[in-house]
Amino acid sequence: MRICSFLPSATEIVYALGLGADLHGVSHECDYPHDALTKAHVVRSRFDPSEMTSAEIDQTVTDLMSRGEPIYEIDLDVLKSAKPDLVITQELCEVCAVSFEDVQDAVVQLDMPPQVISLDPHSLDDVLQTIRQVGEYTGETGRASDYIGGLSK
Repeated sequence: MRICSFLPSATEIVYALGLGADLHGVSHECDYPHDALTKAHVVRSRFDPSEMTSAEIDQTVTDLMSRGEPIYEIDLDVLKSAKPDLVITQELCEVCAVSFEDVQDAVVQLDMPPQVISLDPHSLDDVLQTIRQVGEYTGETGRASDYIGGLSK
C-alpha cells in the first residue's frame, strides 16, 4: 500500500501501526516520529512562519482567509510521484491543514485516484476510533486494536 498523510496525527497513526515504509508523502508539519522528516512533502504552507512572530502569523492567516485564499497548498507533482492508494486528511479546520476540497481537487488529477479518508475526531473516544479507521483501511485492524488497547490502559 502507498499512503500519503496530510496531517501530523495521521502520520503518527500510520507509524504506530507499523506502516512507516508504506508512507510516501506527508505534510510539511509532520515531524514525528523522526523518520517522517525523510518523507516527501505533499503539502506545504503558502508562507514561511519560521521567521515570523505569532502576531505576524495570525495576521497572515487572517489576511489569506479573508481573501478566500488557502493557507496550504498541495504539491501535485510530489503527490503524483507518490502514487498513493490512500490519502489521509481532515475536514475540521482549514487553518489546521489543507482543505478537504483542495484534497479532492488534487486526487482526481492522479492517474489512479486513491481512496481518501477524513479523520475528524471531536473527543478522545473519537481519536481512538480514527486509529481503528486507519487500521481498517490499511488492513491492520489487529495492530490498531493492540495500539488502542495500550493507549486505553
